[in-house]
Amino acid sequence: YQYGYGVFKQKWYLEGMARWMENAFRPAQERVVPSPGEVTCESKVSRGYSAATFWASYAQQAFATTLVPDNALAYRYADGSPVFQTRTVPGGAMLAPFFQQLALSSRRISREMKLPNIRWSEQQQRDGRYSRLICQALAATAQNKK
Repeated sequence: YQYGYGVFKQKWYLEGMARWMENAFRPAQERVVPSPGEVTCESKVSRGYSAATFWASYAQQAFATTLVPDNALAYRYADGSPVFQTRTVPGGAMLAPFFQQLALSSRRISREMKLPNIRWSEQQQRDGRYSRLICQALAATAQNKK
C-alpha cells in the first residue's frame, strides 16, 4: 500500500508503519503501544520495525481515531477467525492525507530529477536524505488537518 503513494524505501517508514498498522489485526495484548510523552520524527529515522512506537504515538497524539467499516469487520480467515481484531484505528485519520502528501513529494522530487516515479533506482529509493522529506510530509499533514 505504501509503495502506491511514494517511492521512498526507508526502513523506519515502511517497516515501522506497517508494524503499527498490524495493530488492527492483532489481539490487544500483542499490539504496539504508543510511547508516552512527545515524539519527534527525526529521532526515529535510524530504526526499522521499532519505529512502530513512533507511528503509533504520533498518529494517536495528532490525529483522530477512525472506525473499521462494518463490511470489513465481517471479513474472516479460512479458519473462520475475524481478520480485524478491533473496531477502531487510533490515529487512523493520519493515513490517507499523509500518503497523499508523500505522493506529492515523490512526484516533485521526480520532476526535479527529470525521472518518472517508476524509474528511481533502488539506491535512490533507499537514500537516507529522503527521511527528512518523509518527516516534512508528516508535519505538513498534521498542520493541514481539518
